[in-house]
Amino acid sequence: MIWNHIYWWQPLALLLLGFYLYYRWRQRAGSAPRPTPTRAAGAKPATGAASATAIAGRPRPGAADEAPESYSSRRRRALEVTPAQLGLTSALAEDEPYALVMELGISNSVVTLVCFANGDASLLNQSGGGMIGGISHEPVRDAVKEFMARGREAVSQMSKAPRAALPADGRVRFHAVTPLGLYSVEVDREELGEAGSEFSALFYAGQAVVTQMREVQAQRTSQDRIPPPA
Repeated sequence: MIWNHIYWWQPLALLLLGFYLYYRWRQRAGSAPRPTPTRAAGAKPATGAASATAIAGRPRPGAADEAPESYSSRRRRALEVTPAQLGLTSALAEDEPYALVMELGISNSVVTLVCFANGDASLLNQSGGGMIGGISHEPVRDAVKEFMARGREAVSQMSKAPRAALPADGRVRFHAVTPLGLYSVEVDREELGEAGSEFSALFYAGQAVVTQMREVQAQRTSQDRIPPPA
């Protein structure tokens, strides 16, 4: 009866239509834009090398980033910054860091924290997203000051480096940008929790900066959720 009105090609056409719609859905899902860095409340847009950012997915070094400004270019600008671009007018010791970078290798990603002697800080994830504009907040500036002080103490334990390599998974790499050039060291993440580690104090000072930046971001998010008065 009703089956007599169904032709052999109709089920095939429905099957092909289903495959086509699934293919188009996968295309749209694959072309979704990647997350971009957020700016801390009250911060000015990032401009110039002084606002260079840093950090954690690692499409390994050299992987393309379709964001307007890629993780790689932001990281490079941070590592190539000059004291003049940071507005530093007082003389620096030859081995005194004016930019300090802490990078953590996480499965298929890198998280990069960049701090500057002028109190600014940025945090970027290599796989996308992050926070910039830490200089606008006093708690962040205070944490950056402590991190930079620890960096001055630790730079003598680092080695002169021709380039700023990314850390391996489970490793932490520190880069100190000084008037004499770049100094770097890479350590195992687990070693930083052991007593007597030369870089534990530097690592935890960097973590304090990250904590302050995240608190600023959390406050901004909670304020955005408060409805306006009726």
